[in-house]
Amino acid sequence: MTTQNNKCIIDIFNNHAYDTSVFLNNSDTYYATITYRDLEKLYHYLNEEIEETEKNEKPEKNEEISHKKENMIFMTILNALNDSSIDLFFNFKCASNCNNGEIICNQNIQELVFDFIKYITKYNIYLIFSDHSMSALFKHWTEEKMGIVSPIYIHDNDTSGPYRMLAKKEDFIGSKHPILQKIANLSENDNIEMEFNNMNGTKIYNVNKDSKTDVKILSTGYPLNHTKNKELPVHCQFQYQNGTFIISSTHWCNMENVQSDVNLARLQVDYNNTFGIDAYNNLQKDIQTANNDATKMKRIISDSMKELCTNTPSKYMTPNKTNTKFQNKK
Repeated sequence: MTTQNNKCIIDIFNNHAYDTSVFLNNSDTYYATITYRDLEKLYHYLNEEIEETEKNEKPEKNEEISHKKENMIFMTILNALNDSSIDLFFNFKCASNCNNGEIICNQNIQELVFDFIKYITKYNIYLIFSDHSMSALFKHWTEEKMGIVSPIYIHDNDTSGPYRMLAKKEDFIGSKHPILQKIANLSENDNIEMEFNNMNGTKIYNVNKDSKTDVKILSTGYPLNHTKNKELPVHCQFQYQNGTFIISSTHWCNMENVQSDVNLARLQVDYNNTFGIDAYNNLQKDIQTANNDATKMKRIISDSMKELCTNTPSKYMTPNKTNTKFQNKK
């Protein structure tokens, strides 16, 4: 059994996030949120710190940064860049600042995002874009700017309502994305099938046939309210420099039903580890009341999977307060 790396996950957005999924700080995960103004500061901070370190000089402290709360976040990110036992993720959230998938904030911020990508992918890190942030990124991606043809083509039309996602367990295992790996671990079948209720204006995409980049499709899907059900990618990933892009057209907060079988024992263990003993006991009561009612049991499992994938527990639950300190394995 291979040892899982620690994770440092940074969500980036300014305003209202349409993707309400979060991560929890615990013994193996550091989670924080920053704005695009913070991202600009982070970009300059990393440039200065790493450049001075490479010169074997002690970095001069920026007084404006050193006395602000983001300094701890910035230092944690810098530490993760230099520590192979930590997987570093930058999650560009689908949010209102993506302007319906047309541009991230404004032209200056959009250019900042491209500059940051080109800089940070010198390192072995992960970049997550979904729905509107995905659309805004690839609509402005050019070969002149990024050195390669955009691997992703954004369709002019979008989707909404019931949507079916299909995946192979082995493909989710092969991805570093924490939620994809979690689903693979909890899935009993080799084939994973889920249903979503996509928000209005959910963007859809395909692999750009003019790109030479090797894009690995992790899952596909199709709307259930159309007569012609053409499958399109839902999750995919590709390499850019030393970094990895992980792309998604939907969000875990839109998950409605898990159609494939789930390992109930592993789900309960994960539930206890994530949300604590009180939440686990409530889940046990729900399972017991279901008795032999297959429909009710399916609803309980689907709701529990959604809570585990979004880390947003239902009203009677509180996240596990034990082992909340992030520990570097080195």
